[in-house]
Amino acid sequence: MHKSLVVLTLLVGCGDDGVHHLPDAPEGIDAATPDAPLSGAVTLTVTQDGTPRPDVAVYFLAADNSLVAKVPTNAQGVASAVMGLGGSVTAIDPFATKSSARDLRTFVGVKPGDDLKLHTGGPGPQVVDTNFTLNLPMDAFAGSYEVSTNCGHLSFAGGGGGSGSAVTAGGLSQLHGCGATIDILVETFDGGGIALGAIYKPGVVLTEGGTIDLTAEAYTTPVPTQAINWSNVPVGYAQMDARVALASPKGFLREQFANSGVVTTGAATTTFPRPAVTGGIAITQSRPSPTNFIGTHTVIDWAPQSTAPIAVDVGAALLGTYTTRPSASGATRSVTWAASAGATPDFAWASLRADRFVGKSSTTWFWDIVVPYATTTFTLPLLPTEIGELNFMATDSVDVNELVTAKVPGGYDAARAEILSTSPEQFIAGPSGRIAFETMDFAPQARVSPPIRSWTDRAMYAPRR
Repeated sequence: MHKSLVVLTLLVGCGDDGVHHLPDAPEGIDAATPDAPLSGAVTLTVTQDGTPRPDVAVYFLAADNSLVAKVPTNAQGVASAVMGLGGSVTAIDPFATKSSARDLRTFVGVKPGDDLKLHTGGPGPQVVDTNFTLNLPMDAFAGSYEVSTNCGHLSFAGGGGGSGSAVTAGGLSQLHGCGATIDILVETFDGGGIALGAIYKPGVVLTEGGTIDLTAEAYTTPVPTQAINWSNVPVGYAQMDARVALASPKGFLREQFANSGVVTTGAATTTFPRPAVTGGIAITQSRPSPTNFIGTHTVIDWAPQSTAPIAVDVGAALLGTYTTRPSASGATRSVTWAASAGATPDFAWASLRADRFVGKSSTTWFWDIVVPYATTTFTLPLLPTEIGELNFMATDSVDVNELVTAKVPGGYDAARAEILSTSPEQFIAGPSGRIAFETMDFAPQARVSPPIRSWTDRAMYAPRR
């Protein structure tokens, strides 16, 4: 469903130097560079479980909400139209079933040349299982063996007491969607979860029915440790929570550990074991707590792995804190919230639910929309008359199920194409960088679309099988 962290080596990256944000641009329009085309093709592709979705109605609107074109997706799930800067693209019921409520997905502030994507479900039939035997060297004191690869994670029980008679660990195994070679990280832990040793082996050949024999490898002991040092923690936060992960040159390897540090005079620290991975990328997620029960901050940093402490200036990284719960107005077709000062987001993404009551009957529909960030208010596009019943009205009950504001490498231009279908790991690219985002703490209504909910709920932002 999502791109893996293999983009770490495929995309040129970024950090905050690649981020641009233009708070003074007109709402709904991301300002163009001087040589940007004034008009051109904008394309939307809709797929489900890797299969194209034909006959999805797609409305291409100009920045003034005038209709540019209504185009159904073709057999390949593709709809396209020529349009100018700053308009919007809305798909109607892209993944609908007969029993589902109406469902709208809208990209605002599109640009000529945009190749937009909507996808949901799994990656499709191209993912295959590989069955093999994995032989690991015995660690007599291991309570467990944790094996991480770029295409999945395996666990094996250990004797844990040093008295077992076995000379190897491991056994029959299965991984999913792998290539011909994989990078492998093996970690051993005692019965209390304390790291004992580690083996890293890159470029291991994987074949169906084959054997991977690592018994000639030796565990590195003790496992190296690394520190996270948080500074400039704003007043009101008592603790910094962290999760750390590793990626190899082939992509994401493993979420490793969760830890916390108590804030004292604006600073906090924690340490954790981190095995050495050749050419590795260290990924660190920081969250200050407690929340204000409106929004939760998350900052994800990544950089080449080293033994030096990881330094995070929390105050400089955080976006403005939500100070009011987001609300929606049917009368003005707008979403509004309030936030304190902080780093300026690149975009806002809202998931809305509308209920319209007529006599004893009611109609419910959902609307997911992403907009370039300008202020803490944005207005939804006005849909054409033929689907005008899906525009919000003053008498409708409209709730904000979820709101995400985010700052990512490359800004909204980098995020726009897949933001309505993806999770934060989409933007972990290049050798180093930072993602900062804030999410609502809970949804007031049922049915928050899975991609947007993943920004709130997922513990570490990379695929896990």
